[in-house]
Amino acid sequence: MVSRLGIGSSYGASTSVIEEAVERYVNFLYWGTVRRPAFGRAIRNLARRNRDGVVLTVQSYSRIPALISPSVEVALRRAGLDYFDILLLGMRNERPGPAYIDAFERLREQGKVRFLALSTHNRPLLRSLFDEYREGKSPYDIFMLRYNAVHRGAERDAFPYVPIRPQPGMIAYTATRWGDLLDPGKMPAGEPSPTAGDCYRFVLHQPSVDLVLCGP
Repeated sequence: MVSRLGIGSSYGASTSVIEEAVERYVNFLYWGTVRRPAFGRAIRNLARRNRDGVVLTVQSYSRIPALISPSVEVALRRAGLDYFDILLLGMRNERPGPAYIDAFERLREQGKVRFLALSTHNRPLLRSLFDEYREGKSPYDIFMLRYNAVHRGAERDAFPYVPIRPQPGMIAYTATRWGDLLDPGKMPAGEPSPTAGDCYRFVLHQPSVDLVLCGP
């Protein structure tokens, strides 16, 4: 079972903090935008103890499909892993071409990744991909999009169109709007600023959201 919260590597949390989070049942780890060494050490340590107890995602921003496999191979070696659960194609505001899907399929056939995810700010593209998923034609198992109390366009343009049966995995990120929602100076006079927990709860109140990512 996947936790409702996930942790990304961008903000430099220490190895011990990541390991403690997993002990507290946060089992989705996202080695994403910045592959920090401390995060890689945590992945290595946790996988040695209980590989089946963590869901590990590696991200690729590569705009050259042929570079995806070498990037994943490097990440596997650095983390001491045989495979990642999820390969995420990051920041894709246009539909990735067939060569990207072929790169994923080769990695999956080699047992190095299991599922394919896509992150985008292009909500009309998401609607098109949802239609394909509903028809059983989508290569993607999981979708990731921005959603928070300020950026709420997904309530209109994405969430109403998420397939129900079967339903893809849905990840939301930027719950705190990169910290802006926690800044007392940006609140109306006399209004307390929300906590990070408030921001995550706001995102998770959406029935379509399975997981909110912290520190992507």
